[in-house]
Amino acid sequence: MSHAPAARSIDYVVLDPALQQADPSRFGALFTEFTEGYERHFSGDEAEPTGEWQARIAGKPAPQPIMRIVVAVDREDRGERVIGGLAVEYYRSAGCVLATYLYVSDDEPYRHRGHARALLLEADQACRALGPVRAVLAEAEWPEALRLRAAPLAEVAVARARMRFFARLGARLFNLDYVQPVLGAGKRPVSYLRLFLLPAPDGAARVPDEQLRVAVGAFLNEFYAALGEEPSAPADQATLAELHWQLARRRPLTLPLPRLRLEDVAVCFHFVEPLGDSPESTALLEEVRDGTVCPVFHSMETDLLSRAYRTRRLFRTVCFTKPESPAGEAGIAVQIDFPRRIVFRSEHRHEERQWPLRRRRVRAYLAPSFFFDARLIIWHLTLKADARAAAAGADAWLDELDVITLCRLTDDAADQEFLRAPGGDRIMQGVEFCLADGDGTALDLKGLLVAVGAIARERLGDVPTPHKPSPPRAATVEVLGRDMAGDQPFFGITDRLEREALCGIVTGIFDFDAIDDAEASDTLTSSVALDDALLRAHREVLIYVRRDDRAARTVAGSVGISPYLILPHAAVLCDEWLLEQFESPTIPRRGAREVAALAGEVQRLEDTLRTKWVPNPFFYPTEQALYERVLVEGGTGARRAKAEERLLELKTRLQLAREAERTRFEAIVAGLLGAISVVSLDPLVVDVVSWLRGPDGPPAPADGKLLGHWLTLGVACAIGLVVFLWKRPTADAGER
Repeated sequence: MSHAPAARSIDYVVLDPALQQADPSRFGALFTEFTEGYERHFSGDEAEPTGEWQARIAGKPAPQPIMRIVVAVDREDRGERVIGGLAVEYYRSAGCVLATYLYVSDDEPYRHRGHARALLLEADQACRALGPVRAVLAEAEWPEALRLRAAPLAEVAVARARMRFFARLGARLFNLDYVQPVLGAGKRPVSYLRLFLLPAPDGAARVPDEQLRVAVGAFLNEFYAALGEEPSAPADQATLAELHWQLARRRPLTLPLPRLRLEDVAVCFHFVEPLGDSPESTALLEEVRDGTVCPVFHSMETDLLSRAYRTRRLFRTVCFTKPESPAGEAGIAVQIDFPRRIVFRSEHRHEERQWPLRRRRVRAYLAPSFFFDARLIIWHLTLKADARAAAAGADAWLDELDVITLCRLTDDAADQEFLRAPGGDRIMQGVEFCLADGDGTALDLKGLLVAVGAIARERLGDVPTPHKPSPPRAATVEVLGRDMAGDQPFFGITDRLEREALCGIVTGIFDFDAIDDAEASDTLTSSVALDDALLRAHREVLIYVRRDDRAARTVAGSVGISPYLILPHAAVLCDEWLLEQFESPTIPRRGAREVAALAGEVQRLEDTLRTKWVPNPFFYPTEQALYERVLVEGGTGARRAKAEERLLELKTRLQLAREAERTRFEAIVAGLLGAISVVSLDPLVVDVVSWLRGPDGPPAPADGKLLGHWLTLGVACAIGLVVFLWKRPTADAGER
């Protein structure tokens, strides 16, 4: 079968017994060229001797597999030239195909022309002619395993590029600690390879895990048995038993591979730090309000604000990572180490994800926003892919697994999916940061904020540093370099695998491969309608995807992310923090201090809502709409409405409490007046008592007067109490 990529006309030829019989010279020439290329690209313990290959192509008895080789042939004027090829093995009892060795020439005309895909398709068709195919498998080097073996960076990069190729195919990683058995005399087992499941070429649905377990178990038996026939390399039954043990217990059996290589991405974390009412805090806010404006932020921030707030600032933002020149780079080099794997539960499924490469290089930038009336600082810590480190060969880009994990640091407290790193650590403890030029101390995200703040203070002198910041409250993600045409339903993203990965970033879920088209359409609906960008607010994360962004380029070396994204987000975060102190209200109890307590609570809440609350201060429609959408998406708008209801309730309670207090006072006064009225009759009572005693009573008239006084006092108290009980309020303020 012949395919014709755009660059050159290439034939794909299957080396099988039919070709060998029909044209033995051509078969021999193509076979020799393929093996020469194979020996250039593969070596060491993972390369096998080629002496038995022609016998396997002809068909050796089971358990030996039937081999097929597909070569990509460029027809030149001087003849045919093999520019790539693929060796596959068909295991008859298992009904599985193993793609073992795949390479394409490094010459420019042949790279990235779809030859590898075409070779896999041709090999699949050739094997299906031999019998039923239950699964197509492949072996490849796992980049992280190579890095741990201190392999050369170039070798790790090649392995990572191969993972990206498999990811674009839609291949899945088997969740097994795969070990390739010994391939021949003088060889050793290979533990840095992984086993992959390739998708069906006709786009058929993936085989269910339980069926796949059976097929792969049979393949492993046949594979180990075939290689164990070599006298110098008997089958390793202990390793085979361990693989079967894992095969029966690992859930899920296969894992998706990261699909995106994001070289132009920034993730900004937002932390809140309340300042309180101390004189030092007041002095700091006054200094920022009236001090020298920030050359990085002032122009953009002023441009964002509407007329009413251009001179009467509610907040001011300052950049603490200023470069020496406008085009300079002030970012602080940071290394991120992700966990070896994470486990979580999603919709009653146990899931797991693994990193092909766990270490990343980024640059950190710091910029606080000071909110004067609210007396808050919103710290913006931006981590951006490090272009300089990438040029030096470091892994200075992020994939969707990295970005989703970083964003989940802002939602660690919710623990929706029981996300855990090895050892049972929560994801906040599972991700480690360290300063690339520091002493290597592992930091969590808040520790990184403090460390970057300390470096900024060393550079700039007497500037505030984070003292008691909150855990990360929210994140803003900016992805540039991607066309977003705005076409529905998927915003112009035609590739399904890429679409699912982007949906994972937007929604913050790792099992994005389970998203269907309806969910994807909803997910890729912009929160703010834009023609050429996706701007989506989802819970505590704001995502912006676009081809380019002038504002972001302007502050690339100082802020790392567009101020037009983080400032509306910061305003909402300020409002959200203000409301949190009223989330679990305590209702003042009845008593002497009820009115004072209610009055204090009303004053605090009304001061928050009327004075400290940051209204929508933005001038441009996009930022105005973004502020409103983030209020809605984060639930802050609903919480504001709830706070207004609570304020009304407290005011009603306060009014009733005051009325009850006034009525109670009036009842006391009425009771006292009633008692006083009785006391005024004291002489009459004394005379009556004396008369009742009569002339025959005992002497001591003073005792008669005292008895009369006591009787008057008792009657006065009784009358006063009766009047008080009659006049007193029948219910307290909370019961009316």
